[in-house]
Amino acid sequence: MLVFAYGSLMWNPAIHVAERRMARADGWHRSYCLSVKAGRGTPDNPGLMLGLRPGRDCVGAVLRVAEAHVEQELDLLWRREMVAEGYIPAWVPVFAPDGTRLGAAIAFTINPQGPSYCDPDEAEIVRRIATARGGMGSSAEYLFRTRDALRAMGIHDPFVERIGDLVSAKLDAAV
Repeated sequence: MLVFAYGSLMWNPAIHVAERRMARADGWHRSYCLSVKAGRGTPDNPGLMLGLRPGRDCVGAVLRVAEAHVEQELDLLWRREMVAEGYIPAWVPVFAPDGTRLGAAIAFTINPQGPSYCDPDEAEIVRRIATARGGMGSSAEYLFRTRDALRAMGIHDPFVERIGDLVSAKLDAAV
């Protein structure tokens, strides 16, 4: 079984991964469109996490779960990702950097009808990520760990880099 990772699953999969490699999901892109009032935010200052939205392409990681572990690992993954109606699991075709089709992978796409869906402008994204903190840490930590995981795989995502630069500048200005 393949899982497409584009955010925290890249740096904290919390499942047994038999193989990990760079992959592209055509027709989907990262977006800070999941509002979180717990974990990396609060009801008074919700944080933001990534969702996978239709349009463009997304380069991330494809994680292979060994067949012998699929049932157990899928249960863990579901309990982690499907807690607040924020995502819709979908099978998406994934491709290697050379264009070779790797197969279909489960991806946690944003649920635009869900209660946590949002579509903030860039200024609001930066404000929320720079200021929100919850029991699991800050939204900024989530952003920077995702950016670091992308960089470690040799992936340059202009959107994540731009938001990272803007959040860094806002945090530096606050000191």
